Amino acid sequence: MTAAAVSETVAIPEPTVVPEPAPIAADVDAIDRFLAGSPLAGMGNVFVAAAAMYGIDPRLMPAVALWESSICRHQAAAFNCWGLTSGVDSYGRLIFRDFDSYEDAIWAVSRTYGGYGLPTYAALCMWVSGRANCDSDYPGKVIATMEGIR
Repeated sequence: MTAAAVSETVAIPEPTVVPEPAPIAADVDAIDRFLAGSPLAGMGNVFVAAAAMYGIDPRLMPAVALWESSICRHQAAAFNCWGLTSGVDSYGRLIFRDFDSYEDAIWAVSRTYGGYGLPTYAALCMWVSGRANCDSDYPGKVIATMEGIR
């Protein structure tokens, strides 16, 4: 029997169970629910895409935004809901980074976290203290928030 004859005689059955929605779609929906009513409402797809690009949990940056700015209600600088800095001035004060849009900021903060190359807890310590280990309760608060984004 030739390969052509085999392919003609073998029927592939139709699936009987509809598969669950892709995890990415579920993540977008969960993040959108979490961000509802905030300046970041409807941006779940941006968080998920940036997280996939930089290898971080898609719930991480929305959770950080809650603890850094009450989800953008008290921003450190233009479109900066995460307290991302670009250095210190000559007086030792933090210089908070401005962004052109929330989308630009989401990509930048996701790239920063992904660049740490650390597990979530250690990356959160880097964010808050500049060290991969810290005494702060901040990482635990952010992780608990992430767990609530479902």
